[in-house]
Amino acid sequence: MLLRFGFLLAASASLFAQPGIPNGDFENGAPGTLPAPWFVPTAFQHYQVSWTSEGCQQGKGCVDLTPGPASGNNPGNIMQMFDAAPYRGKLVRYRAAVNVASGAHAGLWFRIDRPGGRMGFFDNMQARPITTAGRWEYFEIAGFVHADAQMVALGVLAYDGTVRAPGTV
Repeated sequence: MLLRFGFLLAASASLFAQPGIPNGDFENGAPGTLPAPWFVPTAFQHYQVSWTSEGCQQGKGCVDLTPGPASGNNPGNIMQMFDAAPYRGKLVRYRAAVNVASGAHAGLWFRIDRPGGRMGFFDNMQARPITTAGRWEYFEIAGFVHADAQMVALGVLAYDGTVRAPGTV
């Protein structure tokens, strides 16, 4: 089963004035590796995540999240975190192209971390799962970044099969 995805982080202000997601387009990667600064949290190590240049929707690379032999019903996750300062006080849109194999589903997720371990905006698309049946489609989440926001965390969750993403669009 296949799940591929790509990302766009756009603020209500001009995108050109914002730093964007580091390696959000997955242009920097090597076959079979996880492209930096993306990472797989420890709790999600049962999925295999690797960069590929084949079958991507656009650009020269994309990422596959594929369930490993011991994944069971556990989801996969690829994510990254970066400084929220350039986005404070703005409505931000996280947009991704996703390709999910038949029988699998996925969800974008987007979280704003605030001081003291408090969470600001959070959405993981749990109520609107992504099921593209092998087609590339775009999905997005929009949320407000609080004035005291410290970090932006975002990623893709994969369930019951492989997910592919091409990077920032």
